[in-house]
Order: sequence, then C-alpha cells, then structure tokens
Amino acid sequence: MNAPAARSWAGRLVPRSLRARLVLLILGAVLVAQATTFLAIEHYRRNVLENVTPDLMATTIRTLRASIAQIDESERAAFVAQASQGEWRLVSRPIPPARDPGPGRTLQCHARRAERI
Repeated sequence: MNAPAARSWAGRLVPRSLRARLVLLILGAVLVAQATTFLAIEHYRRNVLENVTPDLMATTIRTLRASIAQIDESERAAFVAQASQGEWRLVSRPIPPARDPGPGRTLQCHARRAERI
C-alpha cells in the first residue's frame, strides 16, 4: 500500500507550486483592496449626502431669503423667475395667525399630542 495519502479538500484547492501560491495571494490582496476602497467611497458618499448637502441647502435658502428681502415686493416674483431661469416661481402668502390653544392648554400639550401620532 504505497498509495499517497488522501489529501483533504483544502489541500486540493491550494496550489502546490510557489508561483501559483504567490499569484493566488496577490489576487486575494487586490480583491481585498478593491472591496476596502469601495466601502470607503460608499461611506464617504453617504456621509456627504447626510451631512453636507442639507447644510449647503440651508445656507443657500438663507442667502436667497436675504437677497429677496432687499428687493421691492412688486419686483420679487420677476427677480426669482429671472434668477432661476424660469425654474422657480415666488409664491407669497401671509403667515396665518397663531391659534389660541384654549383654556388650560398650552402649545406644548399640542406638540406632545402631535409626537404621539
């Protein structure tokens, strides 16, 4: 019984030559580097979308509101249409008066009820 000992399944998958093992190791390292790069870029993109974009939008809205406040009311709608190249239109309406919450009720009571909904 001089038959070679049966190799395990892992032993059959790993190449015997040093060159083939080196190629397999380099291929694995490249795949790990690609996966790490992909995850880092995805994390950065998600971070930008969640944090930077809303801040930029808020700053832009504040700037636009301050610019529009400097223009006469009669010219505001035309200014917005011209500045946005026809993409936006200005809709002005008065702010509704504050409602009286009723006797013994406060606005915090309404806010708590709205949070539960």
